[in-house]
Amino acid sequence: MTMSKEDIATAVFETLASELTRLGLKKLSARISTPKGVAPGTHFSEKDIAIVVSIARPVRTTVDEFLYKNRIMAEIVQIEGKGRLSQKEEDWTAIVAEFYQIIWKIQSMLGAPTYHLFVAAPAALTFALGAVLGLNYDVHVYHWFGDDYKEVLVTSSKLLG
Repeated sequence: MTMSKEDIATAVFETLASELTRLGLKKLSARISTPKGVAPGTHFSEKDIAIVVSIARPVRTTVDEFLYKNRIMAEIVQIEGKGRLSQKEEDWTAIVAEFYQIIWKIQSMLGAPTYHLFVAAPAALTFALGAVLGLNYDVHVYHWFGDDYKEVLVTSSKLLG
């Protein structure tokens, strides 16, 4: 029996969702879901992933609206902090290490997707998360300008010249 492209995508994303749950994260939670206005179980592409990091404030609703309005058909990996950030370096390091685990899991299952990155976190943490991504992947970075997101840059190895 041959599986359809949609069935394969569904299986991949169900497995990814299960794998993200099994990471045993202590500082972050991570789950995958479909964008607003899309039936559950509908998968678009194995190559577009929106990473939504909500540490400072919840941003999922505004990201959903932005993706829907701009017809960006990306699976959403929602990453949230568990509890408040402390001033202890080891807590911040743990968050960065867990973010790395999440990215590694996505990479191992999907190859090299195009990332769409939305982050609401302290600047120091955002810098560290960017260091995890480096210039190894195509990352469309979005910034909140008070009423909407705007794509402010695309990172990739091409930036190195």
